[in-house]
Amino acid sequence: MRKVFSVFALMLLVGLQATAAAADIVRGKIIKTEGHVSPNCRTVTFKRSDNGQIMLFRIAATGQEDGVLAVTLTALTTGLDVAIAFEQGQTSGCGTEPRIIFITLIAAGY
Repeated sequence: MRKVFSVFALMLLVGLQATAAAADIVRGKIIKTEGHVSPNCRTVTFKRSDNGQIMLFRIAATGQEDGVLAVTLTALTTGLDVAIAFEQGQTSGCGTEPRIIFITLIAAGY
């Protein structure tokens, strides 16, 4: 069963990389998230698993759904790893932090 999940997780990451070809992808943990009166100014604090670097991201408001916000909150409360795709310089319109393009929640142990 673990091998099936491992293959599935790999397929998700490969798909994420193919979809966001120009994006950088980092893996780690959400360690803090903040709301804001202006939805484009919501901040996510992320710790990379490869080098421990702390990174800040913004969650862009789409006006249609909050899937990125839902995944960040789930990751924060469960402590599970995520993979975040972003482009340096592509912001939410609030601040200079890059906005999250895609986020993938990763099962424990994978």
